[in-house]
Amino acid sequence: MDWKMDDFGFEPESDAWQYGFSDEAGINLDIELGEEEEETLMFLFWRHKKHWSRSEIQDELGYSDWVVRRVCENLESTPLVEVDERENDGDIPDTIVYTISSDGIQYVRQNDLKTPTEVENREEIQDIKSKLTYLHNRYESLEERVNELEKENEYLRKRTDALEFYVKQFLVVAENEGYDIQDWSRQSSEGNSGS
Repeated sequence: MDWKMDDFGFEPESDAWQYGFSDEAGINLDIELGEEEEETLMFLFWRHKKHWSRSEIQDELGYSDWVVRRVCENLESTPLVEVDERENDGDIPDTIVYTISSDGIQYVRQNDLKTPTEVENREEIQDIKSKLTYLHNRYESLEERVNELEKENEYLRKRTDALEFYVKQFLVVAENEGYDIQDWSRQSSEGNSGS
C-alpha cells in the first residue's frame, strides 16, 4: 500500500511503516486486515500525540488481536479524519476520541487501548473523587444543621431574656405591694428543706 506522509501528519520512523507498522512496534503482522483497517491503525499509531501513549498502543496491539478488531469494527469507507482530545476540569484526560468516517460515526476511546492496570488506576481515581464529593456534601449538610442549631439557641436565649425581664417586673410589683421578697425567698427555701 502506498502511504503518504500527509495521511499521518509527519514522516514515519522506519521503512517498515509501508507494511503497516514500525519494526520496533512489535505488531502482529500475521492478522488479516482490510485496507481501511490498516489505514485506521496507521492513523492511531502515528497521530497519537504523546510518545508514552503511543508505546501503550504498540504493546496492546502487539499482544491483543481482539483490540485491533474492536478498534476497526464496522469501518467501511474512509479512515479516521480527526483527533479530539478532551480533558476533565483539570484532571487527567479521561478520553481521547477518534472520529471515524464511515457509514456511521464511531468513537474509539483511549480506554480501549489502555492496559488493565491503567484502567484500574483511573477507576480508583474516580472512586476517590466520588468519596470526596460525598464528604463535601456531608460537610455541607452538617454545616446547615449547625446553622439551624445556632438559630434555635438564639431563639432560646431571647426567650430566657424575656422570662428574666418578666420575673424582675413581678418582683418589683411584689415589693410595691409590701411583700418582703428576701424573707419570702428565705421562707420558700426553708419550706422546701423541711419537706
